[in-house]
Amino acid sequence: MPYIEATGAQVLTALVDIGYGIGIEKHYVSWTSVALNMANFAISLAAVTLPPAAFALLFGYGILGALTAYKHWGELYILFGSKTFGSLMLALVVKEFGYLRWLSPWFGDVGQILIFWLGVALIVHAVGEQYAGEIS
Repeated sequence: MPYIEATGAQVLTALVDIGYGIGIEKHYVSWTSVALNMANFAISLAAVTLPPAAFALLFGYGILGALTAYKHWGELYILFGSKTFGSLMLALVVKEFGYLRWLSPWFGDVGQILIFWLGVALIVHAVGEQYAGEIS
């Protein structure tokens, strides 16, 4: 018998990643964080049910992230760091379990993910900036 349901584990994993981004990556995102996030993303992308357009868009995000880590394009690291990546994982989990259906009439499947991801990422980055400012 599992101690935590799969849904809870996925949400918890996304929140741990966001927490890591806020607490550890407060001043600097390393290429190793980007590389690990993209490896995790490849596994996660294979495990979620997505419409083809959303899968194609997110697959492109993953390829760009992998190239960013491989080529050490530091100016793009923020797009694949733990705060942004954890926000995406949370958006995918919320979408997977049907909690974004209320956005469907306006934005469709791809829009649901993007709108929720952007909203969560903006909040997470704002919290991260506030936290980093208090520590400095």
